[in-house]
Amino acid sequence: MIDGLWDKANDVSELGYKVHSLASVAAMLGEAMSDDTNSGVAWALYEMLLRYSDDLDRLALDLMDINRLHSEPLEPKKGKKK
Repeated sequence: MIDGLWDKANDVSELGYKVHSLASVAAMLGEAMSDDTNSGVAWALYEMLLRYSDDLDRLALDLMDINRLHSEPLEPKKGKKK
């Protein structure tokens, strides 16, 4: 019913996947760095990117739910029996 909402939800989901991939790179950098300062920055970046990834995943699911609700046919109201 809402044109393009499903496609937008998939776009948001794909963006979340890409952000999650960046978080994995940050984790690899954090593990590879030997000094605490740079390692700490990499781990902070990892945590922020994971949070954004989770937020995008929830948003994509919400959009898919909205799309499903608006796509389902409405059930006719049942009248009272006489």
